[in-house]
Amino acid sequence: DGTTFSLDVAVGKARNLRYYNDATQLQSIDQVPGVPAGTAFTNRTIRYLSLPRFPEGIDFPSGPFSQINDGGTSLNTAQTVGVPLPASAFQSVFGFSSFHPGSNFRQPATATTPIQNQNGIIFFPGSSGIYVGGQLISGFGISGDGVDQDDVVTFGGQVGYNAPDSLRADFQFVRGVRLPYQKFNRQPILPQA
Repeated sequence: DGTTFSLDVAVGKARNLRYYNDATQLQSIDQVPGVPAGTAFTNRTIRYLSLPRFPEGIDFPSGPFSQINDGGTSLNTAQTVGVPLPASAFQSVFGFSSFHPGSNFRQPATATTPIQNQNGIIFFPGSSGIYVGGQLISGFGISGDGVDQDDVVTFGGQVGYNAPDSLRADFQFVRGVRLPYQKFNRQPILPQA
């Protein structure tokens, strides 16, 4: 009963992480200051860094990937103020993605990753990189019945191919806040009644 949308989302998540977690491909403009290139992000990490308030629920400035950082937006209401900015003004990850919907961050087109193999940034969880011998070999995306469930299924699917702990985003801090990697429900797998 899977939808076409779910397939597109799963592939998009995998492509996002194949690019973002590869230190040799990641463009400096897409990198989070203070976080080493090649850090293993998930789409949960990307979403968290795109929040209008960082950390979530606290009245602090927006996350490094937030479109609010591009200007022309009220920090109190998130509505446009003044003359609308041209698309070229939006350089944050979230803002750039809004005006370049088929792009995978700023990943350049190459023979191995042509522009046709990019389909946008996904800002909700259910993904990881796939690692063999500590080396990134692929991205892995899941899309199903909810983002927290997607993280549980992703975790099951990546067993034996996890990112080394030393690379995981949840070992990194931005503005003193630990980045999220994956999240699990308290009892994700309950026996059927």
